Amino acid sequence: MEKGESENLFKEINNISHSENDFSVNDFSENEYEGLLKRVDDFSPVFTKEANKFQKKIEMIKSQSDSSKTHHSSLLSNCRISIILLWGILFVLSLLFFYTILRVLLRLNSMNHPF
Repeated sequence: MEKGESENLFKEINNISHSENDFSVNDFSENEYEGLLKRVDDFSPVFTKEANKFQKKIEMIKSQSDSSKTHHSSLLSNCRISIILLWGILFVLSLLFFYTILRVLLRLNSMNHPF
């Protein structure tokens, strides 16, 4: 079915479904109703193909979103580990600094007051 035909079918279906009047099967002649059903049946593979494409795009976007969330959470986890390690290194360096100062002060003190 060509693009122009599909657009006409969409318009026709849209007009029927959004009309102010309530249509029923009895409002159409049997030939009109059968013709419309046949056109919809002829066009259904295109609907299915487009629906499948759309579904694949949705799944691809979801998978990208999930992978970016996983990547983001792993970055946060790595960042937390790095911060904990940096604090640990800072703590050890500060202990070494105070130990060195204490040794220097004790050495100076022992030089002034020999036993």
